[in-house]
Amino acid sequence: MSLDGLEFVLSRTGILDIFLMFFVLAAFGCLVIDRDSSRAALAEGVARGAGGAAGPRLGLRKWQVACGILLGLAVGTKWIAAWYIVGFATLFIAWEIGARRAAGLRSFVRGAVRETIWLPLTFIVIPLAVYVATWSNWLFTSTGYDRNLGRQNGVTTPVISALYSLYEYHLQAIGFGLGLSTRHPYQSQPWDWLLITRPVAFYYESYRGPVAGPQYYCPSSGCTGQSWSQEVLALGTPLIWWSSILALLFCLGWWLLHRDWRAGAVLMGVLAGWGPWFPLVTRTKFYYYALEFEPFLILSIVLCLGLILGPATASLRRRSIGAGVVGAYLLAVLIMFWYFYPVLGAKVIPYPDWLSHMWYRIGHGWI
Repeated sequence: MSLDGLEFVLSRTGILDIFLMFFVLAAFGCLVIDRDSSRAALAEGVARGAGGAAGPRLGLRKWQVACGILLGLAVGTKWIAAWYIVGFATLFIAWEIGARRAAGLRSFVRGAVRETIWLPLTFIVIPLAVYVATWSNWLFTSTGYDRNLGRQNGVTTPVISALYSLYEYHLQAIGFGLGLSTRHPYQSQPWDWLLITRPVAFYYESYRGPVAGPQYYCPSSGCTGQSWSQEVLALGTPLIWWSSILALLFCLGWWLLHRDWRAGAVLMGVLAGWGPWFPLVTRTKFYYYALEFEPFLILSIVLCLGLILGPATASLRRRSIGAGVVGAYLLAVLIMFWYFYPVLGAKVIPYPDWLSHMWYRIGHGWI
């Protein structure tokens, strides 16, 4: 992650996507911790014979509550995160069924369904409460946009008026968001994102002409020759993004053939963040929206690298070959990040050097 250009640029830029990525990834981490801790508690309960054929009741779980809080913060950052509530709830149910089946319980489906009694609280009520809390400054003051709309429409009860105003504000925002179709020179479609066909230029300055010309301006000592460029391009490290396509395909096959929960979790993380954008064909979209599911792309690569490395019980020759392949890949990612760093960090470089970094020039491409 630290060697990906898109994450690097967004981590230095004041827009929402880096925070959305953080909350989604943190929520996923809580969900995985809950999986591990609940399976341990389940095994202990089954050993005691608790719960009969359906297994013991595990009750309200603290890590599931933490996941709900973080999902609420994610939705408070960007509404698209609401799909992760659906995706993570699906993972929870699948993992619960799998855990009870692995524990040898005859009524494993009934036992798992019984545990979902807490899902409306942890994945609906808690995220909703946290989401409304993120509007506290708007609710408790009178200067927010359309804050007094309820009073203007005859709703005078203080709390009800505020919530009515918030409801109307949301209707306007949803209509705007779904209807946003203004063309933009850096827009792209979700099927372009993994291929990185249209990254977004956040900043660009250049000069092409005589050094002694009246319009010449050099922002730093990096200006050499008669032309220079300076850019911040939200461009993911190509080796990471392009190899993630193969890694996702492998994880899909791995999950279909072996039902490996790790591959399934990665695929669900990508689907929840990427899939909702596909139906919105006319909506203006940008490549950096993919940042929210980028951690799951990297996890898919890491899973594949782990298989290439081989198990700890493998022979020395097998592990050595695997380590060589994995090390070569990581070194190549490092070198590629270093190569693109000038156009990620607004370094002043000669114009021909900048142009050589623009690998994809079909249409507008990376320019």
